[in-house]
Amino acid sequence: MSLTPAMPQKRMSLTAQKAMDFYVDVSQQLIDSEQNTLVKVERLSAQAALVHRGWPTRRDEAWQYTPVNSFLQHEFSPKGVSELDMAKLQAYLPEHDVIRLVFVDGHFDDSLSDSLSDLPKGLMIETTADVIALADQPRQLEINTDKMAQEPFALLNTMLYQDGINIEVEAGAMIELPVHLVHVQTVANHASVLRHRVVLQKNSALTLVEHAISLDDELVQMTNHLTELVVGENANLKQVVVQDLNLQSFYFGHQWIEQAAKSVFETLYLGLGGQVARHQNALDMAGEHGFSQQNSVCFVQQSQIQDSRTDTQHLVPNCQSQQLHKYVLKDKARGVFNGMIKVAKDAQKTDGQMDNKNLVLSNEAKMDTKPQLEIYADDVKCSHGSATGQLDEDQVFYLQARGIRKPQAIQLITEAFLLEPLEVVSNPKLANWLQSLVQQRINHLA
Repeated sequence: MSLTPAMPQKRMSLTAQKAMDFYVDVSQQLIDSEQNTLVKVERLSAQAALVHRGWPTRRDEAWQYTPVNSFLQHEFSPKGVSELDMAKLQAYLPEHDVIRLVFVDGHFDDSLSDSLSDLPKGLMIETTADVIALADQPRQLEINTDKMAQEPFALLNTMLYQDGINIEVEAGAMIELPVHLVHVQTVANHASVLRHRVVLQKNSALTLVEHAISLDDELVQMTNHLTELVVGENANLKQVVVQDLNLQSFYFGHQWIEQAAKSVFETLYLGLGGQVARHQNALDMAGEHGFSQQNSVCFVQQSQIQDSRTDTQHLVPNCQSQQLHKYVLKDKARGVFNGMIKVAKDAQKTDGQMDNKNLVLSNEAKMDTKPQLEIYADDVKCSHGSATGQLDEDQVFYLQARGIRKPQAIQLITEAFLLEPLEVVSNPKLANWLQSLVQQRINHLA
């Protein structure tokens, strides 16, 4: 397996080279101690590819609006791990019942998690650390190497990951309780690097929540997640990703999803934190009559950069995909949205819809958006659109005329705008919890 593209090695600045040398050294220590031969080969290949490719710069079209210079000035190590008391974590957890699995600084903590040996029938969960501890375990190598070669932070994930979760839902199993993955960062200059894999077999159903938080508002940290989602025939996967890190942190999340025939995949990304945060979905609709919904909600403030991306590939006929992405930006924040719907030549009767709407609350905030369609079939129904604007003063005046103070009027309008993509969440308790997280941010507008 080779991830190294046939092109000259990229020249890097001194800062970028120093950062590269640091992460190569850290990954080499993991490679030297790795017992799983297949994982060792995977890490070596990713290391060679990243060294050859280099870090992204603004000359890379996909990174034109998301600079990583501030990331390169830090050295994040995956080695630091601390013990965590449940009392410190409790305030961040939802009150409704879930199957809770907690990762502290990138490592599974069984003392804070529900038992993996007492799960509902049809649900199997094991940690990635346990999987790779088995020599030459092949399941860790089912990653899409072609896509990985294009993604520098996916390569970095492969170089450094040590833990994560492997979930499998048996055919016909309908898991009622959501599986809630809690990722907690507690250590300064720490890299939380995780690899997840979720497989739903035929006619099964699961709700998955991934939740990243920082316990300290001042610590600079890095979170790098790579998640593979395989949705089997007629299976139904509902997913929510909540990125609620502190405003000093860096977040890079990749999701690679494959859908079989008649399957349903619904996902919501809630981007609230991070100094630089980038969340990417790469979805292959590979079976007929599949349905997907990809929504995102980003609240961006201060000098944050929030980047959300989707790449939806319609590979077969008669599939439907829908997307709704909404941003609210204030202060000097920057938002980036890039979405692609690509329809293959034989994917007739495709229905692909993508919409991006952005509300800018400050003259210094900025939004860069690029919705795209690439269609090779001739019998399709596809559309994409984007709109960015400021508050409607008539709406503010209307509410003020009914006795509502201006700050509360702005808050109400912003809330109504931002909560629409959350409608994809059908579980009422989960939806209420997500709505409360958004409202906590909007309350600060008043």
